[in-house]
Amino acid sequence: MKPDIRGLLTDLDKDVLYNAGLHSIGPILEIGSYHGASTVLLAQGLIDNEHNTYTLITVDPFNKHVECGIPGLGIIVHITGRITRWIRDRNLDKYCVRHKVWTLNDRSCDIINTFPDNIFGTIFIDGDHSYPATKVDLMQCIPKLKSGGLLLVHDKNHKDVIRAVHEEVTGDIFMSYAYYPGCDMACIAYKR
Repeated sequence: MKPDIRGLLTDLDKDVLYNAGLHSIGPILEIGSYHGASTVLLAQGLIDNEHNTYTLITVDPFNKHVECGIPGLGIIVHITGRITRWIRDRNLDKYCVRHKVWTLNDRSCDIINTFPDNIFGTIFIDGDHSYPATKVDLMQCIPKLKSGGLLLVHDKNHKDVIRAVHEEVTGDIFMSYAYYPGCDMACIAYKR
């Protein structure tokens, strides 16, 4: 059942995410989860995966303090992050997938390098869409992906995401790299 969760996923994106979980060759790493639509889809796929022991690790700062330079805005970001995490967790329960999800409440740039290389069967990046953040996510995540593993990067409507993908997802590392009409994935690639 496709989740009815607020987010920015097309129907094709939802199919791609579910199938990524279904066919993952190892644990999944997700960067950015918002209200949990992608988290639920990846976890549902993992539950239906023949290797049902795999886990989905999701990294999102949620309520971490954000230095924004605007007086008073930090507390708004903090409260909004707590509400977003509560909504995401409620959705994990609603779709009965919480047991497959391990949440790290941190920024991806601070946590990714704590994982060993070649551990994840699938990596889905949908975090900070700025060029520097996307580039760092890609640089840190690519070594963590197993050979034959799937890299998904959302959102092809952000020029900074596309720029980082073009620089980091190269033919010497990846076997294939595709765009699909109706799909907002900036990258769907298998690692050599």
